[in-house]
Amino acid sequence: MEEARRREIAQQDPQAVIIFDAPLLIETRAHELMDRVIVVYADRKTQLKRLKERDRLDPEKAKQRIAAQIPLYDKKLYADYVIDGMASPQEVATQTEAIYQELKVLATATDISG
Repeated sequence: MEEARRREIAQQDPQAVIIFDAPLLIETRAHELMDRVIVVYADRKTQLKRLKERDRLDPEKAKQRIAAQIPLYDKKLYADYVIDGMASPQEVATQTEAIYQELKVLATATDISG
């Protein structure tokens, strides 16, 4: 999301919860601009399987892509919230909803969105 769009949303609703889906958020240090950081964690085997299936990568390309990123284990150190990406889809949805509800409360109470 470009900065102009983020400002527009924040202007329309100062308590809006704006979520960025950014796999390289920490690598680019953009996490320093965020109020909260959520990391979805999965082990390496799961990451490789999903990359091969989702992006139709051969095993070597999938390994290269993962190697180009900070390991998820290390990314968890930057996280305010960690979602267990190896849980069932229903459990991931439950975790995600709980975090979203907490962020909404925080945004209202402390205006973290601006």
